[in-house]
Amino acid sequence: MDEWPLAVGALPSVVLLLGAGLGWWPSHGIEYVTFAVNIVLLFAAAAAPVDASPVPVAGGIR
Repeated sequence: MDEWPLAVGALPSVVLLLGAGLGWWPSHGIEYVTFAVNIVLLFAAAAAPVDASPVPVAGGIR
């Protein structure tokens, strides 16, 4: 599965919405909480340092 980062990125939303559906917490307004969590995670991921150096592989640079 090449899209594993997308699946992992969707997990917080799935957990929040599923938890509300199962009655773990009130479902009223959970979409706003989920939206806020997604925004915080987006900016946290954007602020994280990224190693942009090329990775040497056999036969050249990938």
